[in-house]
Amino acid sequence: MSKTLDWKEDNLEKPLKRFVHSITYGNLWPYILNLVSKKEVYAYTLPDLIQTEFGFKPNKIMLYVVLYKLESDGYIKGRFKDRRKYYKITAKGKRILKNLRTELNKFINVLF
Repeated sequence: MSKTLDWKEDNLEKPLKRFVHSITYGNLWPYILNLVSKKEVYAYTLPDLIQTEFGFKPNKIMLYVVLYKLESDGYIKGRFKDRRKYYKITAKGKRILKNLRTELNKFINVLF
């Protein structure tokens, strides 16, 4: 069962719209790490997977920039299979995803 975010950015007031944009399009790495932690993922399918799972569709160019950075920093590992590049999470990526959950929970508890 998907936990899709249920909002329409167009219907939000300006401060909320900016916030939603910053935690979605402005920070793609948690969404990518979440998806590649579940299974090996073909890079080209990531925008559609993000839309299906999380309710927004990122720009492919930005997505590839984030993939490159995640791979160069050691959070994901890419491999070619049949001329396609697939990504999976590394131990370092699992660790940062776990730490992100902890930090987000702290943030929510402090704020609310």
